[in-house]
Amino acid sequence: MQNSVSVVYCINMSCQYCDRRFGSFSDKIGRCTQCMVQLVVMNAFIWPLWWWLYRDIPTSVESIALLFAGTASAGLLMLHLLLYPFRKKYNSDKTEDKESGL
Repeated sequence: MQNSVSVVYCINMSCQYCDRRFGSFSDKIGRCTQCMVQLVVMNAFIWPLWWWLYRDIPTSVESIALLFAGTASAGLLMLHLLLYPFRKKYNSDKTEDKESGL
């Protein structure tokens, strides 16, 4: 009997900047515009593709997979966009404190 080694690949959606700087998922949300642009591009491809190919057969496996991917990427984009103004304000307040010596 052969020894089988299972290899697990982890797909990381965040950019290299976010991977180096922030640890947990909640720290990454709303901080990086590169990640937000990536999500916009994903949504720009997924939703028209579903509409063009699978809107007539929404119960097929391919249609459900595209709907799931589109919903997940749209939800993550909405989460980024909702938290972006708060993170931006928090980061600007922090840099002002550093500049003033507090």
